[in-house]
Amino acid sequence: MKKATIGKISVLAVFLIACAIGYYFMFGGGSDKKVKEEYQKYVDMININHNFDAGSKGLDKMTTDTANKLIPTIKSDIKAAKELKNTSISLEDKKVDDAKESLDRVEKIDTSKTFADAEKWLRSDIDNYKKAEDEINNLKQDSNFSKNVNQILEKYKFNYNSLEQALKELGNKIQEKADEKAKKEKEAAERAAEEAKKKKSDIELGGPNPDLLNDTNSLPADAKGIGGAIDEAGIIKLNKEMVNRYQGYLLRKYDGNSIEWDSSGKSFRLIKANGKSVKFTAQAQLYARVKDRLVTAVRVSSSEGSELLYRT
Repeated sequence: MKKATIGKISVLAVFLIACAIGYYFMFGGGSDKKVKEEYQKYVDMININHNFDAGSKGLDKMTTDTANKLIPTIKSDIKAAKELKNTSISLEDKKVDDAKESLDRVEKIDTSKTFADAEKWLRSDIDNYKKAEDEINNLKQDSNFSKNVNQILEKYKFNYNSLEQALKELGNKIQEKADEKAKKEKEAAERAAEEAKKKKSDIELGGPNPDLLNDTNSLPADAKGIGGAIDEAGIIKLNKEMVNRYQGYLLRKYDGNSIEWDSSGKSFRLIKANGKSVKFTAQAQLYARVKDRLVTAVRVSSSEGSELLYRT
C-alpha cells in the first residue's frame, strides 16, 4: 500500500474518532449533565426555597431510563418529596400530628439524606409547636394567662404562621373554658348565698330555743329520783298546748295556713298554702333530753319532718 493511501486512512480514522467524541459530548454527555442539573434544581426548590409542591412535581416527571441510570435514588427521592409536600400541607392546615407522621416517613425513605435541610426546617416547626403547646397547657390560669401565652409565642419562632395561630386558638380555648368555669362557680356561690338568706334557722322561725332552758323550766339530765306518768287527758292537753304554743313556727317552717286537730287529740293536719295537707302525729313525753336538760315535751312527726316541742 502506498504511503499516501496510508496517510489518508489515518487522517480519516482520526476524523471519525473526533466526530464520535464530539457527538457523545453534544448529544450524550451533554444530555446527562442536563438531567443532573434539572434534578438538582428540583432538590434545591425543596431544600432551599421550601417550594415543596413545585419540587415534588418536578421530580415526579424524572422517571426516564436516563434519570434512573444517572440518579440511583430518584425513586426514593420522589417518594420522599411527596411526603415532604404532605408535611407542609398538614402544617398549613394546623394538623401537627399528621405532619409529624409524614416527616417520620420521610426520614425512613430518605436514607441518602438528600432532603436533610428540608427535613430539619420542617422538624423545627413541629418541635417548637409541641414545646409551646405543652407550656401553654401547663400555664396557671390567672389574670396573667393571656400575657404569658404571648410571651411563649414570642419565644418560639415558626416558619408557618398557621402554627402560631393554632397556639393562639389553644390559649383562647383554655381561657374561655376557665372563664366559663369561673362564671358557673360565681353563679353557684350567688345562688347559695341567696338560699342562705332565705333559709332561716328553726330558732329564727320561732322554734324552741335550747339555750333558754334552766332550772325553772327543766331538770338536769342527771336528775335523781324523778318519776311519774301522764294520763290520757293530760296527754291530749299537753299535745294541744305545745302545738298551739309553736303553731306559728310550724306554719312558717312547713309553709302552712292552718292546723286542724282530729277527734283523738293525738294527730292533726297541717293545711298548706297550696291546699294540700300533711298529717302529723303527736306523742307526749314526760321527760325528753335536750342537750344537758330534761324537759316535758311533745314530739310531732310527719313525712316532711319531725319536731320536739317543749316549754322554755
